[in-house]
Amino acid sequence: MKIAGREVSFKTIRFKLVAGFCSILLPLILLLIYGNSYAISILGNQVAETNRNLLSLYMAQIDAGLAVAEKYLVTSVANTDFRDAVAKAGPDRYTLLKVELTDKMSKDINTLKTVDSLFYYSSKYADLAYTSLPSRGSISERDAIIAYLKKYFSIKPALADSSFRRWVVFHIDEEYYIFRIYRTGDDYLGAWVNLKNLLIPLNMINLGQEGSAMITSTFGQPLASSRVIRDPGLQLTGKVDQYYLTGTDQSFLVVGAASASGNFHLVAVIPDSLILANLIGLRRIITALAVCSVLVLPAILFYLRQIVLKPLDRLQTAMKKIKAGDVEARIPRQPAADEFLTVHDTFNEMLDQIHDLKISVYEEKINSQRQELNQLKLQINPHFFLNSLNILYRLSQSQKHDLTLEMTRCLINYFRYAFRNTGDFVPLRDELDHVSNYLKIQELRYPEQLVCRIEAADLVSQIPVPPMIVQNFAENTVKYALTLDQPVHLDITAKLAETGQDREPCAEIIIADDGPGFPEDILRSLHVEQPMSKGPDESRIGIRNVSRRLELIYQGHASIEITNQVPHGALIKLHLPLRWVKPVVKT
Repeated sequence: MKIAGREVSFKTIRFKLVAGFCSILLPLILLLIYGNSYAISILGNQVAETNRNLLSLYMAQIDAGLAVAEKYLVTSVANTDFRDAVAKAGPDRYTLLKVELTDKMSKDINTLKTVDSLFYYSSKYADLAYTSLPSRGSISERDAIIAYLKKYFSIKPALADSSFRRWVVFHIDEEYYIFRIYRTGDDYLGAWVNLKNLLIPLNMINLGQEGSAMITSTFGQPLASSRVIRDPGLQLTGKVDQYYLTGTDQSFLVVGAASASGNFHLVAVIPDSLILANLIGLRRIITALAVCSVLVLPAILFYLRQIVLKPLDRLQTAMKKIKAGDVEARIPRQPAADEFLTVHDTFNEMLDQIHDLKISVYEEKINSQRQELNQLKLQINPHFFLNSLNILYRLSQSQKHDLTLEMTRCLINYFRYAFRNTGDFVPLRDELDHVSNYLKIQELRYPEQLVCRIEAADLVSQIPVPPMIVQNFAENTVKYALTLDQPVHLDITAKLAETGQDREPCAEIIIADDGPGFPEDILRSLHVEQPMSKGPDESRIGIRNVSRRLELIYQGHASIEITNQVPHGALIKLHLPLRWVKPVVKT
């Protein structure tokens, strides 16, 4: 037989293979195409029905929860004892009644799982008592709602009577809520729910990356959603008791359920890609079968060997070497499929990271030990130690036993603190007691030349702070401000303050003296992070050490302000944020 001028034999193996392959593959492809179209139709109906049943079930649960809340409100309205008591009570008695009511509502709200808050509005005192579940809403959100309700009841009491026949939607500060309010005499009792909280259980439903669960008004306006859909063709005005397609290119399936308690609907918007996700593979298989029909079996086997078996063999070989203890083994990079290249590269990177991590752990351990050693060196000043022993010797020689005992006690407390507190934090009270011991020693050394005052508010005395940060500045005062001409006054004050643009609460420690203050070159070098000049001021590098410790511990959220006072004297302010502190560990 001639086809296009060429002789074709029906008996050749090539023809039989091609014909046999086509006779099997073509009917299979046609069957798959038909099955794919039928499956899309069935799957769409099943997805719509399943989600509609699920939404109806959850909406029934919401309505049941709201009905329980309504029953509670009706029962509370029927009990007129509290209303009568408020009507007869004066301001003081009303305050006590408000506390009692708040306590009662705080206990009762735990049995009402659906509502966020309960409230009672007194028209007589234009005051509102409320309680909320701690996990529902922020303080600012509650304050906005309370302010809105007070204004609403004071301006529109008659409208409030007629509007709240069922749960009503309110828009407050970019959020939507439903309210149920009952009138009891001249007062009002009610509850509210943030519509976003009703959507939380629906987060467990897989609606895809482009799908969303929504609560809409009866006019199709979105009130709350788990994800914003920015399709301009999306319409939510259809009937919720029937599913329908909407969006650009009809790419979304919409199902819903109406609430029996209020004017809102529960809606699920499901992308077409999620419905057809399980059929994408089928479409690819149909295409692959059409392409593979022109290939012979040996070529397919060879192809599979090249793209699958060889990369797996390289991976298995490397894993065996690792298991045998050869941690330097790696998979050689050779041509392969992208997925296998990703696996090989990830495997090699993981081994490199493990190797680097082991080295980092060892280096961190060494650095930690070195840092602790340096800290101990900084804590014990040999000159201070020798001078203290010299003072003890002279006091003993002059038989001043009371002063000798006092000096010995201060030194014992000083060195006990220095050797005991090697951790990151100590209570501020302990740090200030330690500084007081140090200054007492200096007062004994320089009688009537050093006048000290240390004050700390009770609220900050237990705040954890890094050890030895205040003493460094006290030492600077003794070294550079103390003279024999006139006494020096040193004031150390600790209190709560706020710092930063966010007004973050912090512990503020102020160290001030009336000495000569900091030289201008020292202030400039501290402010611009330049090295200090060597010589007599070299020991002031301790300020940099304190700054570096605070930076590492508080991750850059602590600050040191170093200035001079007018007319003279040094002024240092330490701001230590409270939210970065760690618990104090007693050692």
